[in-house]
Amino acid sequence: MEKLLAEGAILSLDDFGTGYSNLMRINKFPFGDVKLDMSFVRTYFNEANPLLPAMVKSFQASGIKTTAEGIETKDMVEALTGLGCDILQGYYFSRPLPEQDFLAYMQNQPQSFR
Repeated sequence: MEKLLAEGAILSLDDFGTGYSNLMRINKFPFGDVKLDMSFVRTYFNEANPLLPAMVKSFQASGIKTTAEGIETKDMVEALTGLGCDILQGYYFSRPLPEQDFLAYMQNQPQSFR
């Protein structure tokens, strides 16, 4: 991990809030990004649960970027951007693609998107 960080890599904790992906992992390892599990995103939009905004603010205060998984609509993009999520990931942007299709897709995106 130290070698990767020295080379400029950013370590990301995937699926935060489920399984072994928890606050103790963040305290133990030098993560620069936390990927919020899509179950938190869905719960926020289904029940207006205050947990997701609180998590985003907490990570911001700690200098850790947040990635929200499971983004499927423009409303989700606007709301999560408004909450301060740094990166959004989901079918709204693209379904999983084979390598060559992904490279072609990225070639056609504005520089600010990359």
